[in-house]
Amino acid sequence: MLAWVAAIAASLTLPLVSAAAQPGHHALRGSAMKFPAAGDLVSVSAVTPTDAWAIGFNTEILHWNGGNWSRVNSSSPRAAVLNAVSADSGSDAWAVGFYTRSTGSPAEHTLTEHWNGKAWSVVRSPVLGYLGTQLFAVTALSRNDAWAVGQYCAPQRCFNSGVKSQTLILHWNGIRWTRVTSPSPCGGNNSLAGVAAVSASAAWAVGSCTSATTASTRPLLLRWNGVRWSAAMGPDLHTAVNYVSAVTGVSASDAWAVGDHYLADGLTQTTLILHWNGRTWSRVPSPDPGVRYNILTGASAVSASDVWVTGFGGVGQGATLLILTLRWNGNTWSQVPNTAGAIAGPLAAVSADRPDDAWIVGPPMATGCSCPLAIHWNGVRWSQSP
Repeated sequence: MLAWVAAIAASLTLPLVSAAAQPGHHALRGSAMKFPAAGDLVSVSAVTPTDAWAIGFNTEILHWNGGNWSRVNSSSPRAAVLNAVSADSGSDAWAVGFYTRSTGSPAEHTLTEHWNGKAWSVVRSPVLGYLGTQLFAVTALSRNDAWAVGQYCAPQRCFNSGVKSQTLILHWNGIRWTRVTSPSPCGGNNSLAGVAAVSASAAWAVGSCTSATTASTRPLLLRWNGVRWSAAMGPDLHTAVNYVSAVTGVSASDAWAVGDHYLADGLTQTTLILHWNGRTWSRVPSPDPGVRYNILTGASAVSASDVWVTGFGGVGQGATLLILTLRWNGNTWSQVPNTAGAIAGPLAAVSADRPDDAWIVGPPMATGCSCPLAIHWNGVRWSQSP
């Protein structure tokens, strides 16, 4: 599982229980949609109301045609994991992750798959030959412009100096994937969990990095200006543990990064939303409906006055974890009631292509349920896949 997800999961000791109604969380209304049996869904990308993709950790790829979800054959190697999907048209989509060449092999390799409108196929990507080489996020801007990000670990650095993961960024130019130099400013782990691009000269990659000396974790915010990637300074959050999990952009001077922020007690987590104004990142106030846990893991922007983020929250030990959805109206962030269901893991993703078309996907809604989470917003209400 992703390094940042594992870190979040390690901090949670909540035994999950069945779904239960909670104040401020409304049960879903609307007709049920047919949904094939699948594992945990980890990423979604909506192109139009009749064209969306979702993927799961087991390299499962699902397609939405406006009425049903159907399974589409993946060309992934046998020992593979897909972590993210992004589509910019009906004939141009990317899914990324990693694979091992043989059972028990310690080396992991980048995995990139492309949809050409008819079939998914594996596209060759750089072979680094390192441990822990994984892609966690992808953004497709056009047929000749896509980014994929993650991490890698060079053995000589991992084992000899205490330095762990380094940032990894790949770029697609329409012909091939190439590795692009990227900063790894922290002496400990440096990992990228999200990427977004709005033009050939404006893109962001976000994640978290850990100090080798203090063990503190802070947001890792990188920016592409058309020539190089550089680290952008974020606000001082005044605590030692902060994670950024996703990013979305509207324009070169309007982007959002989301995650979670630990309070001084080291236990309570609050939502963390950062805004890029073209010069600096600043924290923007956001709701924290959960008493103890409020974590954001996905982001998707429709416009400057319509941005969606999602994650999960809970009230404390033994509490149900609820899907948490927030929406930006151009002035403030507010909670959007969507579901009273519990989720079985710390991950949820969102994709919106217009105000009346948004998807949230994630793990099963309740303990013991094999049905993954997939809920749709049509501009008026949510509908839930069974």
